[in-house]
Amino acid sequence: MRVNGARGQTEQLLALEGKYRIESPVHAFEQGISQKAEREGRQSLTEEERIVLAVEALEREVNNGGYDQFFVNSSREFARIIVGALHWLQENREYHSERDRSPWHI
Repeated sequence: MRVNGARGQTEQLLALEGKYRIESPVHAFEQGISQKAEREGRQSLTEEERIVLAVEALEREVNNGGYDQFFVNSSREFARIIVGALHWLQENREYHSERDRSPWHI
C-alpha cells in the first residue's frame, strides 16, 4: 500500500479502514512520520508522532524477540516515553469508545 503525498494524508489513511489489516495504515503513518523526522529532524515531531514511533518500535521489537529487544536495539531511544505513550493511547481509546464506539471516528 502506498499513500501519495507527504502531508495531509490522514483522511486518506483512515479511509482504508476495513480494506486492509489495521497494521497497513499504521505502518504508512509510521513511514510518513519517519520521513518527516529525516527531512526536518526529530525535534520537529509532535507528541502524537513520537507516540506512534514509540509504540510501533515496541510492537516490532517485542514481536521480534521480546521486551529486552526494545531496550537493547536502537528503539531504546523511546524508552523514556513508552509508558506515557501507552497510557495516552489507552486514555484516547477509552474516550473514543465511550463517545461513539469507534476508535476511528474523529
